[in-house]
Amino acid sequence: MAYQDNLAALAAEHGLMLPLTERDLDIFGIHFEGSSPLFGTSKNLGSRLFLQQMAKDSSFIPIHNDVRTQAEAFFAEHWEATTRGEVHPIINGFMESLCVALLRKSDMQVRINDAWEHRDQVTYDKYAGSELDNVISAAVMGLDLGTLRVAEKIDGEWVTNQWLKEACLLYFRLHQNAFVDGAPGLSWDKVPLKGATWSESDWEDAGFRLAPGAIVRHGAYIAPKGVVLMANSFVNMGAYVDEYTMVDTGARVGSCAQVGKNCHIGAGSGIGGVFEPLQALPTIIGDDVFMGAMCEVAEGVVVGDGCVLGMGTLITASTKIFDRETGNITKGVVPPNSVVVPGSLPAPDGGPSTHCAIIIRQADLETRKRLGINELLRD
Repeated sequence: MAYQDNLAALAAEHGLMLPLTERDLDIFGIHFEGSSPLFGTSKNLGSRLFLQQMAKDSSFIPIHNDVRTQAEAFFAEHWEATTRGEVHPIINGFMESLCVALLRKSDMQVRINDAWEHRDQVTYDKYAGSELDNVISAAVMGLDLGTLRVAEKIDGEWVTNQWLKEACLLYFRLHQNAFVDGAPGLSWDKVPLKGATWSESDWEDAGFRLAPGAIVRHGAYIAPKGVVLMANSFVNMGAYVDEYTMVDTGARVGSCAQVGKNCHIGAGSGIGGVFEPLQALPTIIGDDVFMGAMCEVAEGVVVGDGCVLGMGTLITASTKIFDRETGNITKGVVPPNSVVVPGSLPAPDGGPSTHCAIIIRQADLETRKRLGINELLRD
């Protein structure tokens, strides 16, 4: 039977929503037509890039847990044709044979917001395997692939997608504890590990380096270029780690935290999460930031691009940030290119001093040279 005749029935059979229309197929075909080679040099990477591009360019995201596996199998079978540039028939053939049903991001947001308002009623017994479960799993998959982000910069301002944070928290309601494959030692948890079932070729395609003991939870995005996760580091669900960033030994990237490009998160440092205590805003580290060892940034603080945080610097939402040059005191945002060290401010009444972060100067070229990333470690 024709694709159109079968699609609604197949979507219903698999508990999916809003199947693709012919118009959607045309959008994909037009967008991809003429690209050769279409997906780079790897079959598995090709299918991931396809899913990412599909979600970004069409405002859709797959809500079937097997989409990635089926996509990889499809592109493995038709790889030679895609590299020859036979794009339009391959894309349409994939859609017709796989019958992928998709959910618009806007509709997904509405569904998750509604579930969040009634979260006490969202239980494993009632909703596991349901349409809502598929929607929430799709949102977490989008975070894992990097097609969705808890926070994104729009017109120079960071905007938080609260519904994606809610999706992560609802994910815990709809999953039960189980032994976690790939964990270093015994692990009994609700969230699987990123890459636990990957093959060697999958790891090559993923493009980041994972040292012994490092842990990345499902739902965290690790960019496929130059990221290094050192021993015993931890990246939590919903987090985003961009290209050429190193998370050094024992450092932590908390739930939904956002870390930019070319950063160094020093050994033992922590970037706070949003899950507990429940925070409205994720902690954000901009591009080209150097955090010395044993730093802590939490509670939705935004560290601007190019900042340098000296060893042991602690910044929370209530921490006073004192600019030594101007005398200004602010909270919550570290201006770009600031060099910051821990310090204290005297109490007005002569009582005990209180902790603060001190901006001692602006980062200059000499500072950049001294603290720049080591490209030898990113290959």
